[in-house]
Amino acid sequence: MLWVRHFKDEVRTVNESALKKLASRAKDVGYHTLCLRDEIATERFPFGGRAKDHFILKVWPKAAFEIRSDHRVKKTLEYVVGKGNLEYLVWLCEPDFH
Repeated sequence: MLWVRHFKDEVRTVNESALKKLASRAKDVGYHTLCLRDEIATERFPFGGRAKDHFILKVWPKAAFEIRSDHRVKKTLEYVVGKGNLEYLVWLCEPDFH
């Protein structure tokens, strides 16, 4: 099915983009998961709309699962006043992306 392949390609693209963003940060500096999601969503869909909603509701959860599964990413919970505990992601290795 073509739409399944397209969806998987979209998840893979988002996953690679997120990992590159994490790897480009200084050592011990990362992103809150929701901030990373919003930054990628805004880059891909600057004017919002249905495509951005699809990204946030369908694509991002699959990409976030893959990011959480990556052993090169440290996952912690960090308390943010007014928001509660938010997941924080930090790249652990030397950047290996080209």
